[in-house]
Amino acid sequence: MKRSAFTIVELLVAVAIISLLIGLLLPAIQAAREAGRRSRCANNIKQLGLALLQFHDASGTFPLGGWGHYWVPCRDRGHGKEQPGGWAYSLLPHIEQGQLLGRAAHSSGHGDAPLLEHSLGLFTCPARRSVGAWPISDKYPYMSATRPSGNAEKVARGDYAINGGATKAQSFSGPSTLSGGDSSSYSWPSTAGIPGQPITKFTGISHVRMAAKLKSIEDGASNTYLVGEKYLDPDHYFSGESLGDNESLYSGYCTDNHRFTEIDLPPVADGSLALDDPRSHFRFGSAHPTGLNMAHCDGSVQFVSYSIDPELHHLQGNVADSGLAIPKN
Repeated sequence: MKRSAFTIVELLVAVAIISLLIGLLLPAIQAAREAGRRSRCANNIKQLGLALLQFHDASGTFPLGGWGHYWVPCRDRGHGKEQPGGWAYSLLPHIEQGQLLGRAAHSSGHGDAPLLEHSLGLFTCPARRSVGAWPISDKYPYMSATRPSGNAEKVARGDYAINGGATKAQSFSGPSTLSGGDSSSYSWPSTAGIPGQPITKFTGISHVRMAAKLKSIEDGASNTYLVGEKYLDPDHYFSGESLGDNESLYSGYCTDNHRFTEIDLPPVADGSLALDDPRSHFRFGSAHPTGLNMAHCDGSVQFVSYSIDPELHHLQGNVADSGLAIPKN
């Protein structure tokens, strides 16, 4: 009786065919996963954009940027110029997280601020990292020092930044005390980030102790960025060593939560720049391979290609660019 069986050659051919099929399927699977992550990210951006517009409807302006990176939110100081925390803190009631407002430090206390460690999925891009609070890096000693209103051993971080304008602005630490910041004699920075200089024409949506109103968007809400994805170094998604990703999601004005569209700072994919690039933390960007999600001031969300004309990207960061010469730092 003749027995049937695979020969070694037939087995090798079968293995080769299976390997080839797997090789053909993997890119399709990866593309489908990326499409899903990008869609979820776009939904996050959409919800943040709508929440920012709801804040505007309630307050008559978009959220202010806070006092500086030395500061975290104080729960008894409202959401105006007296609030040292950033725009994400002010937005909490409009993303169904109003109960978190009370977790911020009281302005008369100095201890831990539990809010700083509270992560939110709405601020996390699924293509980049999971939702969580990450340790503070030893690279920035000031992060571990006692702050005027609260401190933490680890902080929640965000993957999205509000439009800070068409000119980049250096990070600003802010005053050393609440009374100092409340004083009329304190010298707040201009939008160019130069302490003591007069306020220049504000071109973005949120900045140090200031924010735009819809009526000030002369170029049209659909032509102006509101909030979008920020650039990060993929080797440091969790370490806190990236200069634009070492603060808390709720911190006062800093490049962790504000990004800019200066003409020579087009958006780029994560990992396109060196970690020590001195301008990487000013840019918008993302972990998606071909572009990033950006919400406009009319609430719409568009996927912006990395190949976008730098001038167009620059102008969409300016609320009123018609005939305006944009100074560079």
